[in-house]
Amino acid sequence: MSITFEFSKCGSMLEQYYWLREECFRKELGLEAFDGGEDIYDQHGKILIVRDGETCVGGVRITGCSLFGQSLMPLEHKGLDISAMLPQLELPLAPYCQWERLVLRPEYRGIDMLRGVCRALVRGCASLGYHYAFNVTGIKRARLYKRIHSNLGYDYEIYNQLKTPVENNFAHLEHLLSIAFIPEAERDALTGLAGEQVFAGLWQPTAMLDAA
Repeated sequence: MSITFEFSKCGSMLEQYYWLREECFRKELGLEAFDGGEDIYDQHGKILIVRDGETCVGGVRITGCSLFGQSLMPLEHKGLDISAMLPQLELPLAPYCQWERLVLRPEYRGIDMLRGVCRALVRGCASLGYHYAFNVTGIKRARLYKRIHSNLGYDYEIYNQLKTPVENNFAHLEHLLSIAFIPEAERDALTGLAGEQVFAGLWQPTAMLDAA
């Protein structure tokens, strides 16, 4: 089957994604009151949709400060001074973002699919001019992402020592900060040039993963 990864403004695709993340977060993360509907970060960010034909099978939100618009990451709205915590990144001069709300339909969860998602995220961020992408997960998921990014040739670092603000109602989950480094070569090739479609390819089910 052919899977497409794209930045979408299609109402139907977005509604499917919002419904899917609500279902997954409620059932799999124990967040019974989680509202997956559109919020302010969706409105100011980009939604990377994973599409199989006319069906949304997954997605992830990208929000941040880019060359094409100023917007704080959700982490910063929660009080994190990321520039002060990581001065070596020179964030006032380097566009950066946050990846959030990653979901995949259970039947599409496999290592090959997650590799495709990670590749599409890096390419999508490169097209938007981002230098860094921040992500908050538990340690097992962080290690998995690091391994996948490394296999794809991308740098991905886990910052165990940094304290990350806890999102409301997510207190029972781990909050570990990681950073994906967007390669300069891909930024130079893709910044401002990519259309909606970020990456497309063939996918077949492989070993299934736990909740994404």
